[in-house]
Amino acid sequence: MIDSGPMFLAYRSPTEPETKKFTVGVVLGGRRPPRWTATLLEWMRSVPWLDVRPFVLAERETVSPPWLAARLYARSREEFDPFEEAGPAEEPGTSVVDDAVSGLPEGGCDLLVWLSEAVRPGARCAEMARYGVLCVQLGEGLVEPPYWAEAMRGDTVSTATLWWHERSFARGRRLRVAEVKTEMSLRFTVNARECVTAVCRMIAGEAADLASDAGRWLARSRGIREEDAPAPARRAWPSNGAAVSFLLRQAGRSALHRLESRGRPMRWFTAVRRRPGASYAALGRFDREGFEEVPIPPGSEMADPFVVEAAGKTWLFHEEVPAGTRKGRLSCLETGTEPGRFSQPFVVMERDYHLSYPCVFEHAREHFMIPESAGGRTVQLYRATRFPEEWRLEATLLEGAEVTDTTPFFDGERWYFFTTTRQPFLETFLFVSDRLDGAWRLHRASPVSASVRSSRSAGRLFRQGGRLLRPTQDCTVRYGYAITMNEVRRLTATEFEERAVDRILPDWSRGLLGTHTLNAGGGMEVIDGLRYQG
Repeated sequence: MIDSGPMFLAYRSPTEPETKKFTVGVVLGGRRPPRWTATLLEWMRSVPWLDVRPFVLAERETVSPPWLAARLYARSREEFDPFEEAGPAEEPGTSVVDDAVSGLPEGGCDLLVWLSEAVRPGARCAEMARYGVLCVQLGEGLVEPPYWAEAMRGDTVSTATLWWHERSFARGRRLRVAEVKTEMSLRFTVNARECVTAVCRMIAGEAADLASDAGRWLARSRGIREEDAPAPARRAWPSNGAAVSFLLRQAGRSALHRLESRGRPMRWFTAVRRRPGASYAALGRFDREGFEEVPIPPGSEMADPFVVEAAGKTWLFHEEVPAGTRKGRLSCLETGTEPGRFSQPFVVMERDYHLSYPCVFEHAREHFMIPESAGGRTVQLYRATRFPEEWRLEATLLEGAEVTDTTPFFDGERWYFFTTTRQPFLETFLFVSDRLDGAWRLHRASPVSASVRSSRSAGRLFRQGGRLLRPTQDCTVRYGYAITMNEVRRLTATEFEERAVDRILPDWSRGLLGTHTLNAGGGMEVIDGLRYQG
């Protein structure tokens, strides 16, 4: 099952739909298209303001792969196979054409989505559809099946690219690029799970934006540099020799992992530094020295630390996963100014689903918290009625969506909320509101990230030397591997721009495998780390 719908469709729909629906033509390669394209079609047909017109090529040429590559591909497809043939596509409203260019009605669609490998490079895209043609590039676009080469080379990141061709297939603009983590496994087709989901959401999102405001969409898209574009084409299968090399590399990676882990589980812990002059906000860089671990019971975990000062005391909020469980709850402890001074932690919030990322902040002399509650499909705002022990639900900011690590920011005039969709595709959306507890509006720049290099939030936004910095997680190697520090260059009600300026690697303590949250407050800086237990 592929989640093809764009997140927050209600926010992206046309505000004043025209009586005439927005027409999207979809060119499929063959009578039995891959399952992921069938899923995309099914979702698009469910959108009331879209008129979807599929065009299916009568035949599709097939190429037999070398025997070993075919065996490996078949084994991998047992795990996940978005490229499985979905069955005949000749449903009512579907046109079967012999030629993917001349068979299309000239100017009959507002937008054309090209999912076929057959194309004429010289075709005039503007004549085929009112707003041109969108094309998909899975991975590097050279090897069949997709994402074999990335797993073979050990690339930590795999991509899916959405091209826009306004004039011809030979030239195009990269409208959006999704970057996802590459799974190093013999089951390499699982790498397509996030990528085809990303493609579905990107196509749906672009169609929604174009239908909502064509003038703004064209201005934004034409502002992207036009370049030589790879036309859709058939990929070449790897040789039997390449398949043998692939097997040997994967076996070596598996053996190395077993040697390093020796069967030990990975656990999160938290560390604190009581020197305000050594914080990132003070130095403009990360100082790896001087952190002290917070004691935790054996087998338990402590992650997502947030620190806040109140009434002369400093409180450390965190996710706690007790030993023998996998469900997180939110706990708090007091940390003193002297080394080794920590109170016993106490639970401040627990539900029948997983809780994490207790984003605590102060506003108007009151304390608020937005915990991650994706398991409950909500984003909720809590206000402290007796800080730090008691919290009352103040408002439900979002319902019906599994999003993570929601992080607010107040610029003195309006509120901004960064939140990230869960797997199978990490996509960070920005919302804006006039009130902390008010209704959200989708920011025009959303999504602000579709990259595993800088997806989920890794702590509160903070200022450093006149810069506004937004920490995010780098999940390229594994979940929570490192922290990317992004400088927010522009943030208004209609504009957003940021760039990565630094990266905090898991090397500030011995044996680290990951680090994914950094915060400061009360003269202290807190960070978490991942390592093998025992």
